[in-house]
Amino acid sequence: DLRSLAQRIATLSPEVDRAFDAETTIHADLFPDNILWDERDEIQAILDWESACQGPASYDVAVTLLAFTFGETG
Repeated sequence: DLRSLAQRIATLSPEVDRAFDAETTIHADLFPDNILWDERDEIQAILDWESACQGPASYDVAVTLLAFTFGETG
């Protein structure tokens, strides 16, 4: 149920915050046109690493979520 899911997320929140804030290698340009997919919609390659750098993992998560949902309706 929704309440137990919310409680579980709250429990994980400090761990997720630490992981997202950690400096790591990020792609920094992870848009749909930089991903090669196969016929089963599975990722085969991630392209265009020229913007890769050290940064917070949350940056790639945020950019990817925005890029993959931009313009969606419903």
